[in-house]
Amino acid sequence: ALAALDRLWSPVRLFPLGDDIDRGVILAALITACLRPSLPTAPAFGLDAPAAGTGKTLLAQVVGALGSGETPAAMPPASTKDEECRKRLFASLRDGYKTILWDNVRDVFGNTAIDAFLTAPVFADRILGVSETACLPNRALFLVTGNNLRLLGDTCRRVLVARIDATTDTPYTRTFDFDPLQTV
Repeated sequence: ALAALDRLWSPVRLFPLGDDIDRGVILAALITACLRPSLPTAPAFGLDAPAAGTGKTLLAQVVGALGSGETPAAMPPASTKDEECRKRLFASLRDGYKTILWDNVRDVFGNTAIDAFLTAPVFADRILGVSETACLPNRALFLVTGNNLRLLGDTCRRVLVARIDATTDTPYTRTFDFDPLQTV
């Protein structure tokens, strides 16, 4: 078990996670990434940092790649309006995304569409341009990144947040002695 844990942790070992809780959240994200297709629901995972360039996106891509074998596309977040979020989430499921990565959220994160998405094993919405509704299984891993990420309302109960902090004014100048994505 310890050897398996060491192997699972290997790609993320140099990310500057704050404490044991942050490490626990990342471990939960890694395991969830592997098991997500078999889970009816799963929390989202938020990656938070005090400054740009700390490695949030790379860490999210590592987690996503572990589950799907592919680097997930980083998408800008939808607006905070429920309707736009609902359309983006539904389209992502319809397009077969295994990982949804909303990168660099700047506003408060959360609304009823996100809350429903994170607790629904099946997500339904109207197909754009047609008077027809479709129901899609929701087995996507949802990741969100942001500097000083803030969660709104019930979304707080649906997102596990890990904070990374390089404790430097220029976190983007750090280098790894390996490529975390290649390791995955």
